[in-house]
Amino acid sequence: MLEMASENEEFRVDALAFKDFLIAFPCYKDIDRDTAPSELLQIVLDAYDNDQLTEEQELVVDLYIHLHHEEAPFDLKRAFDTWDIQDKKAFTAWFLR
Repeated sequence: MLEMASENEEFRVDALAFKDFLIAFPCYKDIDRDTAPSELLQIVLDAYDNDQLTEEQELVVDLYIHLHHEEAPFDLKRAFDTWDIQDKKAFTAWFLR
């Protein structure tokens, strides 16, 4: 587990759950699925911190953070305006499971 910090609090992230969440979204189709979960978590978080993700990918990370730390903001309207149909379907499938 890795601890992530929001503005005022820290929370733990299960690297395997994070990886599984990301690969459910087609905007992450190009990630190497053989990368160890902890390594992938660090790669994605570094890219997130350095504004190196696409907007679609950033919104998936925002969603994950929000789901595990409800005070973290997530703009569902922006996500649905930004994600393509496949990412919207992935969100819906994840939400309905």
